[in-house]
Amino acid sequence: MSYLAGCRHLYERFNAFWGRVRRELEALGQEHGLPVYATGAGSLIGLHFTTERPTEHRTVVEGRWSEKVYELYHLYMRLKGILYLPKRSSSCPLWLMRKPRPRSWWEKRLVSWPS
Repeated sequence: MSYLAGCRHLYERFNAFWGRVRRELEALGQEHGLPVYATGAGSLIGLHFTTERPTEHRTVVEGRWSEKVYELYHLYMRLKGILYLPKRSSSCPLWLMRKPRPRSWWEKRLVSWPS
């Protein structure tokens, strides 16, 4: 505990950095006219494609402006090797989580994704 207390400034810088990342992600969405909200703490980031800033789970689910955006985001993260598995009830369709798929399976679906 004394180490953590002695290095508090490092954690504050770390958390400030990721706070800026969340704000910049929201700014990118605004630049492109997309309602995107980033929530989180420290290095944890949750992106929400909702019509208003989410304050609780119901807002996240009921305020979505597109289920396809959530599915595409999930596919993109998987293709980039980033494990991003939200709860089934929040944004990940059940069929995505049934079994691991090879990269070629994901790439084929991403290329043929409906617009």
